Amino acid sequence: MTDPENAIPQPDEPASAAPSLRLRRALRYRVLALLWCLVTPAAVFLLVRDRAWLTASGLAAKLVSVRFEQWIALLLIAAHFWFGWQAWRSRGVRGDV
Repeated sequence: MTDPENAIPQPDEPASAAPSLRLRRALRYRVLALLWCLVTPAAVFLLVRDRAWLTASGLAAKLVSVRFEQWIALLLIAAHFWFGWQAWRSRGVRGDV
């Protein structure tokens, strides 16, 4: 027998009241897109700080002259666009929250 004092409390509302997966995903991308605005300026600074890749002649020389942190900065900026795109795609998802 279970002791009523040690019983696990049951939620008062039904399980269907929990936010849907689409709503949680939409909220996640909105928050990431907004917070990523703090990262993007630093990534842009890393790209324009060393402009050796702009003065290199030829595509191969330009790609070789890009430093590792500039590649990472490009990935961070691309991630910001991805989060923004996903947030824009889920803009019609609404919840009762």
